[in-house]
Amino acid sequence: MSWAAVSVSRCAARSRPVVLYSLQTYVILIYDADVHRRHRWRSRNRRRLPDGSFDVRARVERFGEPAVLCLLAERPTHGYELLERLPALLGEERVDVGNVYRALRALEEDGLVVSEWQAGLPGPAKRTYTLTDDGREALRAWLASLAGLRDALTDFLDDSAKGGEHVP
Repeated sequence: MSWAAVSVSRCAARSRPVVLYSLQTYVILIYDADVHRRHRWRSRNRRRLPDGSFDVRARVERFGEPAVLCLLAERPTHGYELLERLPALLGEERVDVGNVYRALRALEEDGLVVSEWQAGLPGPAKRTYTLTDDGREALRAWLASLAGLRDALTDFLDDSAKGGEHVP
């Protein structure tokens, strides 16, 4: 029994190829244009409002690590307190609990943070995180990198404010 191409046609609605193969009396659809639709990319940070204007949310991705390091540079802190303080620093309404604790664990594995259980605080024992010397060095590197990004963004905004043919 051999496979033989029966037809190559185009789906009228989408003009995509549909290839059919047969094995004796069985017909197998290899590519179905109705099932395999292209995913249209949409921005997560921009949307058009009903009045036609745009709502744009400018974000700095991967800002969580330097934010955690910055808060820990102030003083040793437990995870719940970080969860309370991070949204204001990040400009977010809320911060995912699991992501924060995963980040803390990764920082600890990399030697940037150390943790210890403290039972002297009110309530149940809490794991308190402290920044190490390597963590302070990493924070300095983050701050230098973010300062460079700020300068690049400032240059971009200044150039855009000047106008020109390339800027509306």
